[in-house]
Amino acid sequence: MRGHSSILYCSACREVRSVVQCPAMPNDEKERQAAVDQLHLTDVDIEVAFDRLAKLLAMLLEMPISVFTVIDGDRAFFRSVIGLSLRESPRQLSFCAHCILQHDLFIVEDARLDPRFRDNPNVTGLPNLVFYAGTPVHAPNGQPIGTLCVFDHRPRALTRTMENTMVTLTAILEDELRMRVLSTVDYLTGLFNRRQYDDAIGREWNRTRRMGLPLSLFSIDIDHFKAFNDHYGHLAGDACLRTISHALQKECARSGDQAFRVGGEEFAVILPGTGLPGARILATRLKQALHRLAIPHERAPKQEVTFSIGIAAVTSPAGHQLVEFLQAADDALYGAKKQGRDCMVAKPL
Repeated sequence: MRGHSSILYCSACREVRSVVQCPAMPNDEKERQAAVDQLHLTDVDIEVAFDRLAKLLAMLLEMPISVFTVIDGDRAFFRSVIGLSLRESPRQLSFCAHCILQHDLFIVEDARLDPRFRDNPNVTGLPNLVFYAGTPVHAPNGQPIGTLCVFDHRPRALTRTMENTMVTLTAILEDELRMRVLSTVDYLTGLFNRRQYDDAIGREWNRTRRMGLPLSLFSIDIDHFKAFNDHYGHLAGDACLRTISHALQKECARSGDQAFRVGGEEFAVILPGTGLPGARILATRLKQALHRLAIPHERAPKQEVTFSIGIAAVTSPAGHQLVEFLQAADDALYGAKKQGRDCMVAKPL
């Protein structure tokens, strides 16, 4: 899990160049970040369950500051925070970026005396963080995605009861994350389910409209799948769905891309920040990947499993409605089937 630490030279003070020991970068950082992205914990929506846990932690430990922190890329994002007006901090300066490298409680009783933190501008200046205690928070797949932590402006120590309280509340938080995944993931394929798709498409539509970014959507349907089930049986049909789902996950591996199973043999892929040219390239890769699998289908015209793809793409959602976008994807998929299946049709807005 551990990577290599480094030294950050800060110029917060014009006259004295201070030295901050940066947290190590995990060797499996790519997989860890993927777990963060999958949970969508950095969306700005209010999370009552997380806020209650942060508030409860501060009350039970009698601490002025408590935070559920998510380590996201080069920042520490404060998913829920009590006692601070900040919403994020640079990862290089984050106590929590050190904490996620630990297996248990990570405690700094007096940061002013700790060589890793004594020159940290968050310690030497506002918000004057002196005491820190945190426990790593793990995603359901075991990756450390952040911490549940407390701060104080003076040196402190935790009693055994306080330590047990932190560990217990962290376990409750991880249970909440586990239930969230169970409620949003399709049990058969491991892809996000229809419920998550309905939430995600609205969220990405609003986000890309706010940021003026392009957005593309794939509507995918496996060709002649009923005939496949009738001929080979439902167990073979389930195996076929899993195989295609794995191919979707492998090809749609860019951070932010999301694949969903939205119906029996129906899939969707949301591509934030991707316009029509990029969407066509990815759709071509998906079709090539499926052809390489060469799943036999004796009842299909081409004797193997194929799928049809409808592509909706918008340069910027501003001036359009989400319902238009969804209808464009459906219309494009219908067009692909009308053209004989095993092809893609695009309908830009």
